[in-house]
Amino acid sequence: MGKMNHKGRSKSDNIVIVSRFDMRTEAYTHLSVHGRAALLELLYRFNGANNGEIQISVRQLGKALNCGKNKAGDVFLELQDKGWIKYNKKGSFDWKAHTNKEASGSGRASTWFLTNRPTLHKSATKEYVYWKAKN
Repeated sequence: MGKMNHKGRSKSDNIVIVSRFDMRTEAYTHLSVHGRAALLELLYRFNGANNGEIQISVRQLGKALNCGKNKAGDVFLELQDKGWIKYNKKGSFDWKAHTNKEASGSGRASTWFLTNRPTLHKSATKEYVYWKAKN
């Protein structure tokens, strides 16, 4: 663990926050338990400067959530449908590297935007705020 500050926290510890505003949206209240956990996992991977480059595969998400890759895939769809995340680059298990720096034939995870966080050049779009449940 890193050097501790006067409050007993490591200076390198990051805090993952879901605001009360976000938690009161219809899109959040209609998220499944897996959807909420996945949102936290994606927020955990956000470092303040990598929005749009948050890399995680269905297998990685499944492992993080202690569920199978099929359930993890469903959770990605749920978060997209409700406006919490968007694809930047779709991954592929059989993606082939085009440079000598990367191993050919290795898998490459999709990269994601969190819509409740800004990118380096754009404000947060927050599509989930406008999501409404279908009656």
